[in-house]
Amino acid sequence: MTLSEIAKHNAELADKVISAKGVLNSLINCTAHQEWEVRQQACGCLANIAKHTEALAQRLVDANILPKLINCIRDKKTSVQSQGILCLKEISCHSVDLARTVCDTAEALSSVIEYLNTFKGSKLHGAMILGYTASFNYELAKAVVKAEGHGALMKVLKEEEEGHVKAAAAWSLGQIGKHSAEVAKALIDKNVLEELLEVYNGAEGSKVLQEKAKRSLKSIIRQCFATESLMQLLDRADQKVARQILLQTASVLRSNPEEKKSFIEKGYLDRVKGIEAEEGSRLRGALEEFDELFPPVAEPEVKEEAEEKAEEKVETVEEPNKPEKLSLIHICRCRRIERCRSRWSP
Repeated sequence: MTLSEIAKHNAELADKVISAKGVLNSLINCTAHQEWEVRQQACGCLANIAKHTEALAQRLVDANILPKLINCIRDKKTSVQSQGILCLKEISCHSVDLARTVCDTAEALSSVIEYLNTFKGSKLHGAMILGYTASFNYELAKAVVKAEGHGALMKVLKEEEEGHVKAAAAWSLGQIGKHSAEVAKALIDKNVLEELLEVYNGAEGSKVLQEKAKRSLKSIIRQCFATESLMQLLDRADQKVARQILLQTASVLRSNPEEKKSFIEKGYLDRVKGIEAEEGSRLRGALEEFDELFPPVAEPEVKEEAEEKAEEKVETVEEPNKPEKLSLIHICRCRRIERCRSRWSP
């Protein structure tokens, strides 16, 4: 307890704690002590050491702390579990190398997911481990999805009552889905977009939760290339989310022109055209993307009339000085006049 209180203040003090002879090994051994209170205190002290810098966290990993923490996360005592998961979070959040080490350690991710699915207390730190791990790159995000981490986070998002825990789950889902279309599709197949939108619409009393849900929605939508999945969200989305949906849909249709026909046939274009937005607004700018993709076509009658006028103009240009046609009467009259002139001329 004393060592934990000293180490929690700053990196310098934490470094002095584990640099003292035999302290680090003793702390690690205490994580497997028979008394659960000792296991709890040891995990808490190690968490206070690891939280300061990547170098301190790496020293714990080099001392082979991870297998011990996994056992603590699966401990029968909830207080030991919560301190074990906290320590693992403080290690994984510092760098891609540490996050990769956690992923590569046998049973590490599976113990976190098991914790999220079964733990009866706060699941905040477990949700954040998956978010921190996935945030670094595509490979780590894919590893989290392969371990069914996104499913565990969805469970937290649906069932957890505390707003800050739901916010952590929403944030983590966004960190997973932001990297590629492949990873985003795995989330979309689990109805993550629908759940995030529902949380976003119902979180008016919690600005933090609403903001986390909105950002995660946008991150995943940017990696979604299925227009049907996008359009299913449109009717329930506010202007901010609707704008992102429309921009991504327009981008998909622009890069895949063959989808434009089915987009019209399914009635999606009519739904888009029915959206009202103020002139100069950001939503109006997104709607104008569809005006460019689907330019207005002239009505058939108007088109025919325009074609006829164009033909008349062409004829006028081609025959500007066409001589007047003379009838037979005109010719006869002209001849009579000539005869009269010849008879009465002097």
